[in-house]
Amino acid sequence: MIARVLNPKWTYIPLLLSFLSLILIVAALSNGFSYDIISRIDYVDGQIVRAINGAHTSFWDSFMYQFTQKWLWVPFYVTIVAFLSLNFTLKQMFFIIVSIVLVILLADQICAGLLRPMFARFRPSHSALADTLHFVNGYRGGNYGFPSCHAANSVALATFLSYICRNHRMTSLLTVWFILMGLTRMYLGVHYPSDLIVGSIIGILIGGGIGSLCCRFSNVSPITETRMSWFPWTAFGLTCLWIAGRYLADTFA
Repeated sequence: MIARVLNPKWTYIPLLLSFLSLILIVAALSNGFSYDIISRIDYVDGQIVRAINGAHTSFWDSFMYQFTQKWLWVPFYVTIVAFLSLNFTLKQMFFIIVSIVLVILLADQICAGLLRPMFARFRPSHSALADTLHFVNGYRGGNYGFPSCHAANSVALATFLSYICRNHRMTSLLTVWFILMGLTRMYLGVHYPSDLIVGSIIGILIGGGIGSLCCRFSNVSPITETRMSWFPWTAFGLTCLWIAGRYLADTFA
C-alpha cells in the first residue's frame, strides 16, 4: 500500500545534531575557538582540496565541469517531479512543489545573501592556494565560497525528498547525487571541505524543517512504498552517460 505512513519523529534527532554542529562550526569560524584550531582547519582544508584537484585528467576535467552545471540537471528534476506525481495526489503535489521552491530559496538566500557576506571567506580559487591549483576552462567562481550554495541546495532538496519518500532507492540516489556534487566543487578548486560541510548542515536543517512543516500542516504523509522508484535512477544514469559521451564526442571529433 503506497500511503503507508511512518512516524516522522525520528528526524528530530539528526536535525538537532545538525543544528548543534552548525553552531559549533560557525563559532569556530567566527574566532569563537582558538586561532590554532582555525589555522589547522584551514590547513587540512587546503590539503584536501589540493589532493582532489591534483588528481585531474582530461576526462575528469570534462565530467566534473559538466556535472556541476545547474542546467544539466533540469531533466533530472523533471523526472523527480514526475516520480512524485505518480505517488502523491494532485492536492499533495501542490504542497510538495511549494515546499521544494521554499527549500531552494531559503537554502540559497541564507548561504549567498546572508552568510557569505558575513564571513567573507575566499574560495580556494581566490586565495593564496590558487597558484597551486588546476582550473577547468578558467572557472573560478565568485570571490566568497563559505558556505557552499551547491551543497546547501542539493542537500536541502535531498533531505526534503527523503523525508517524504522514505524509500531506500530514492534515498541512495539522492545521497550519491549530492556527494558527487560536493566532490566536483572541490575538484574544480572552488570550495573547501568545510564550505561543503556547513552548506550540507544548513541543507539538512532547511530540508528537514520544511519537510516536517509540510507534513504537519498539509495532507502530505511520508511514504515508504513507491511506484517506479527506478525512474529517477534511470534519469541520473542517462545524465552521467551523456556527460561521458560528450567528452568522447569532443575527443574524437
